[in-house]
Amino acid sequence: MQFLSETGKIGLSTDGVNFSGTLFNAGVQVPIFTAGRIKHNISAKEAELNAAMADYQQEILNALQEVDTAYHTRILLDKRTQQLGTANTTAKQRYNAQKHLFTNGYALYNEVLRAKLDEIAIEQEQINTNRDRHLSTIALYRALGWGGEAVISGSLCKYHKQK
Repeated sequence: MQFLSETGKIGLSTDGVNFSGTLFNAGVQVPIFTAGRIKHNISAKEAELNAAMADYQQEILNALQEVDTAYHTRILLDKRTQQLGTANTTAKQRYNAQKHLFTNGYALYNEVLRAKLDEIAIEQEQINTNRDRHLSTIALYRALGWGGEAVISGSLCKYHKQK
């Protein structure tokens, strides 16, 4: 039996016992004085685990918030598309009415042109809203873990599959 004070271990060993012609050597070392290394290592690993868990929970919350935002954006754009459809129908009816009044001499051509410009402005807003709706759909799919990436340059949207 040996006591090694610099490592804080007790060692027990045999110096070679002979059993029927074979030399047998066995030893055991047990740490006794670790100066709190084991507790410190456990505490450090627990701190790392807690930090990793907090990071993971924050990532989950961020992902859920991204999905929620993308979903609500899509819902709002769907409602806006419906509203613009109704507004466009009304603008077309107004244009046709102004054109009929002008043809019969009851309105100025300026009013017909204004009605047509209003109709065109609403159609342009419909086009922009549809584009935004499609882009929000892509954002929703990406938030849900879709394996693609939308690249938007100017008014073009191109799809690139991630490899």
